[in-house]
Amino acid sequence: MRIMRGFTWWLLAVFVLKLSTSAVYAQIKSDSQMDSLVNKNSTITELLKNTEDKLETNSNLAIKTALWAVELAEYEGDHDNLALGYAYLGKAYSLQNLFEKSSDMYYKAALIYGMLHRKGIELRMRIMYANAMGARGYTVKAEDELKIVIINLAEKSYREIEALALLYLGQLYSRTGRLTLSFETLDKANKVSSDIKSMQLSTEISFALGQLYQKLGQYNKSLLNYHSALTYAEEIDDDNLLARINNQTASVHMAMNRSNAALLHTERALLIYKNRQNKKGESDTYLILGNIKIEMSKPIEALAYFSRARDIY
Repeated sequence: MRIMRGFTWWLLAVFVLKLSTSAVYAQIKSDSQMDSLVNKNSTITELLKNTEDKLETNSNLAIKTALWAVELAEYEGDHDNLALGYAYLGKAYSLQNLFEKSSDMYYKAALIYGMLHRKGIELRMRIMYANAMGARGYTVKAEDELKIVIINLAEKSYREIEALALLYLGQLYSRTGRLTLSFETLDKANKVSSDIKSMQLSTEISFALGQLYQKLGQYNKSLLNYHSALTYAEEIDDDNLLARINNQTASVHMAMNRSNAALLHTERALLIYKNRQNKKGESDTYLILGNIKIEMSKPIEALAYFSRARDIY
């Protein structure tokens, strides 16, 4: 019964899509940073392309260009680009840990894709919405929504999206301490991913399993999964994920008192972030390096890393 109630929120009136965009557009119209990024004649497509390019490296600018694109798309009645703009905003806000705004944007994107009868992408947006709701602490609502999506997928055979939903559900179980359910769900996700030969999903599932074993203190099993994830991430050339996995692998080595191994993985992550000009990732990695140097009894080097982290982001 609880799962069935999850369907009802999807039928809310369309006018919810029009809330808030005018206010935020007024906020950004006078922002001088926008002048250097786009001009007054920029098309919606150009704005969204700029948003996509900036998502991982400068989420603040990505948000501003996406908000502009959403306003223009709403004015022109361009529902496809309006939904895409909301989806980009959902991701950008999640990168800043602003999960209330992220869930709101994913909700709007899913609603529009549903009206456009784009079932696959609608379900994907519902998964992202549920993931953001879980990050906000609404675990029951997130769990219900993910289960609803999985039921829909069983009927429609969207195997890749099914694996993604199972992945996020497994991570949700892990965050809420239901570790047995987490293992079972991630195992299901892994089987679907293997069936469809999705290297991207295999990477993320191995990463999630590594984090689960790390939480249990089973560090050798954790490292085995992280190494698998690193191998997959290199094959699919996903630098952002590769850097994240390297930093997480370093944390396991630190827990095992292997400072040199931790330093090696963290330096790899730092190089990736520098090459991608990802200032937030670079700053976060300098903080990790500083903590490693403290464990190595090198406080002066640690202080230098902490200073760099502060100055960069």
